[in-house]
Amino acid sequence: MTVLSKNSIRRPFIISMVCIIVAIMLIYSTTVIFFMVNRIQGRIEKSLSEACHLAQTILSTALWQFNDVAVENFLDSLFMYEDIIFVKVVSGDVVQKQRARDGYQKLDSNSILSGNSYEVRKMDIQYNGKSIGRFEVIGTRHRIKRAIFTTILGSGLLMLTLVAAIFISIYFVTRHYIFKPLLLLEATAGKISEGDMETEFDIKSVDEFGHLARSFDHMLKRLKEMTASRDELNLQIQERIKTSEKLKKTQMQLIQTEKVGALGILTAGVAHELNNPLMGMINFIQYALKKMDPSDKLYTVLQDAEKSTLDCINIVGSLLRFSRITPSERKEWSKARLRDIFDSILKLTSHRIKTENICIEIHQNPDTPLIEMVRSDLQQVFLNILGNAMDAVRDRQEKKITIDIIPDHDAVLITVTDTGNGIDRKDLPKVFDPFFTTKPVGKGTGLGLSVSMGIIQDHKGHIKCSSEIGAGTSVEIRLPKEQ
Repeated sequence: MTVLSKNSIRRPFIISMVCIIVAIMLIYSTTVIFFMVNRIQGRIEKSLSEACHLAQTILSTALWQFNDVAVENFLDSLFMYEDIIFVKVVSGDVVQKQRARDGYQKLDSNSILSGNSYEVRKMDIQYNGKSIGRFEVIGTRHRIKRAIFTTILGSGLLMLTLVAAIFISIYFVTRHYIFKPLLLLEATAGKISEGDMETEFDIKSVDEFGHLARSFDHMLKRLKEMTASRDELNLQIQERIKTSEKLKKTQMQLIQTEKVGALGILTAGVAHELNNPLMGMINFIQYALKKMDPSDKLYTVLQDAEKSTLDCINIVGSLLRFSRITPSERKEWSKARLRDIFDSILKLTSHRIKTENICIEIHQNPDTPLIEMVRSDLQQVFLNILGNAMDAVRDRQEKKITIDIIPDHDAVLITVTDTGNGIDRKDLPKVFDPFFTTKPVGKGTGLGLSVSMGIIQDHKGHIKCSSEIGAGTSVEIRLPKEQ
């Protein structure tokens, strides 16, 4: 028998097989011991449980009648259980009767706790609901230890015998049927790696190695064909990647179109239902203004109500426009200052700002130009954004919202930043989707930012949102000076 080479595959192969056999034997031994221990433990517990049950049935009557003979006979009968070694009957503080198996006469249930060697059970004996004594029984686990020792010894001897037999048989079998063909495969593969693509595997057997050699020959032929067409295949792959990317973009656009279409149908119905009562309200308010003396204190209140109702009518018109339905009145474009819009919004929300103790700062460059806009539409946009910012800082210790208005070449850049909790990064791409909201149920519809994005796009502008958890949110809008 030759010595195994250090780098030979035989060494790890034989070691692996031996380890597998050892592992199997260990698993087998462990399993046998586990089931044997559980079985014996179950018998011990069953013996003790039956002894306690019989004691309750027999001893209650015997103790009540002071029948010592019946007590002794019962205690003697319990030793038919192989694992019971000690029993005792106590009445009050007096030991009435006790029995012990040979070799266990010095045991005492008061000094033994249930553990690895013994199992102790104690039970009150009752007669007509009254405690008249106590029954104590001890079981031994020595039979479990003997079974474990016997199993380990037998499994160890069997394991050594199997390992020796398997080591010898595997060495000789694998040497002829596995390692010799492997050496031939190694030599032929070395020739191929040196560039000899015309060589063949000289293995003619019909076993797995023969099939492997013929598969290598077929692979060499295919390799030559694939090498010739490799460049063409790479070009096709690149084209398919580009086509797949275009398909994904088109799919996302179709999904967005379906969302907007569904939103248009919904908003159209809602807007039409709101438009009629709003028109009635504005008529009543304007009629009351005509009939009321301007010096009346309620005159100013009605003027504010008229302005707010007109804002609502404009919002309804914006919803109709968003749903592709043009309102009856045509939007009027005019140049205005963005600061005037924010001042108007802050006036409308002054009660909430004061109540929630929110700090709002507006920073505007003196050179900021006028913007051509539909005033009511942009007012709706900034009202939505400021409302979201106020919701974000409501429960924060620092309740601050900053508005920056600065010129940017032929446009104006508006940035609204809050100190709220921020938005999760995975939710940022969806903030402008219709019906998407991070607010609790009943606190938001998910339409504010989607409608705002449509209005900004109608103004040929851009809107984007950036946020980090714990660092607040910033909404940036860029609007051109001229349309």
